[in-house]
Amino acid sequence: MRARTLALQRLRRAVAVPREGAAVFTARTPRSSGPILLQGKNPGVVWEYTLPRTERKPDYSWGVVRSDCSAPCAGGRISNKAICLQDQKVQVNSTMCNPHTRPTLGSHLCNTQPCPAYWATGDWGACSRSCGGGQQTRALRCLRKVTYQREEGVVHSLCPVISPAQVQPCHTQACPPEWSTGSWSQCSKTCGRGLRKRTVFCRSTDPGAKAVVVPDSMCRQHHRPKPQETCVLRRCPKNERLQWLPTQWGECSRSCGSGIQKRELRCGERDSQGGYVEFPIRRCRNMAKPLVDLQQGCNRGPCPEVPRVIAGRSGPVVLGWYSSPWQQCSVSCGGGVQTRSIQCLRQGRPAAGCLPHQRPVTSRACNTHFCPAAPPAMAQRPSRVAAAGPTLKDEHCVDHFSWCHLVPQHGVCNHKFYGQQCCKSCASKSQ
Repeated sequence: MRARTLALQRLRRAVAVPREGAAVFTARTPRSSGPILLQGKNPGVVWEYTLPRTERKPDYSWGVVRSDCSAPCAGGRISNKAICLQDQKVQVNSTMCNPHTRPTLGSHLCNTQPCPAYWATGDWGACSRSCGGGQQTRALRCLRKVTYQREEGVVHSLCPVISPAQVQPCHTQACPPEWSTGSWSQCSKTCGRGLRKRTVFCRSTDPGAKAVVVPDSMCRQHHRPKPQETCVLRRCPKNERLQWLPTQWGECSRSCGSGIQKRELRCGERDSQGGYVEFPIRRCRNMAKPLVDLQQGCNRGPCPEVPRVIAGRSGPVVLGWYSSPWQQCSVSCGGGVQTRSIQCLRQGRPAAGCLPHQRPVTSRACNTHFCPAAPPAMAQRPSRVAAAGPTLKDEHCVDHFSWCHLVPQHGVCNHKFYGQQCCKSCASKSQ
């Protein structure tokens, strides 16, 4: 018993509250039994130990961190930054440090040497061609950065050996065909307003191939150049004798019955032979036109009656003159002749009995307009429209056509054909 009592006392001393810094340990026993201390295995006892521990408050202080230089050349800056450290090791929020002891920091320059030179390029210029392969260029400069905000130009030898391209190809697509022109001809007149002409053709324009003439349809028609234009080499001398002159009356508008015949006013001067020399109308544009009639009535006689109807055994028979179509004119200008054949027919067969005074004419004048003037080298002076024609004293001076009375009216007696075939009418007109 004595041994058990000593063990319990020792246990009570062991579970007593230790002094500060001493280890604490306790023993727990089942509730059904009192505290016991046994040597050896005892599943009813659990031991807990409390070891001494040193507690210390953390230390917060300011530290300084320096940044790298902000630029490798041309002047950068190094800045210092204050940070809050715990125990001089771990960065914590700045509010943990005393703001009154925060250090005052600044910055200073660094890497003030100039930067290496480099190539600076400008914008590309316009292409030298719109198609078929052209070139465009751009400016190239060698620059060096001296300070943060200033650059200077330096010699090209300071820049890298390999420089950017200054020339490049552009508009390499094939060109469409385009219009081309020949040289202008000489002016058609030596004075006053004339015309000059040139040839216009469509050709391929690829610069790498030989130019070839192609059909005009391959070029844009609304871009076709003018094949001719007016020209003035010099002003013509002023002619005081110019005046408006009426032409001869034209042919009646109807071959029979009442019709109309017209004439025109032309610019010219009368000559000593009764005719006149014609000039361009613009030479008389500032002159007042005479008050003359340019239109009058005419009558070529009564029109033929309807074909006669002759009573026959088998019924009425139609008898009359029938004409073929007019043949082509003998000349294209200057006055020619058209002819046709006339037959008296009865039911489509040649017959007799048609009235002679109703027989249609077999020929008529055609293309009585004047031919175009000859080139200046061949005719330096204006052509004469009318000259002295033959006289009645000439041998065999007779009219060979029924329309010869129209030749003088059209002023074409000087024409070789009309002068010979209508000699009588031309001769009587000139007298």
